[in-house]
Amino acid sequence: NHPSGIECIEVTRQLNFDPGNAVKYVWRRGDKGNPLQDLEKSLFLLADARNHAPKLRRVPRKAAKLLLQVADAETDADAAMFYRAVAGRRWADAEAAVLALRDALAHAPAQI
Repeated sequence: NHPSGIECIEVTRQLNFDPGNAVKYVWRRGDKGNPLQDLEKSLFLLADARNHAPKLRRVPRKAAKLLLQVADAETDADAAMFYRAVAGRRWADAEAAVLALRDALAHAPAQI
């Protein structure tokens, strides 16, 4: 559950495949044990949308509104930046936010 009270599917069902799944992988990063892999999948999907399906990167107004609410409740600044970027269809910023999440994860101290 996200601190916003919004469920991931409320947002992703309104988006096309690549953007919706990119959001899902950031949202649920680490829920299945491998956050780095989840972020890599999100990056792949963002690049796929950029390179192969730019017309399918539409973000309906309702999805954008929900993403902004999620961003406002998000405790991770890079994740919040990602949600705001997707809401605003700023895809390069969305990719940069996922890269920042990935880099922070790669440099985090190992958990015992």
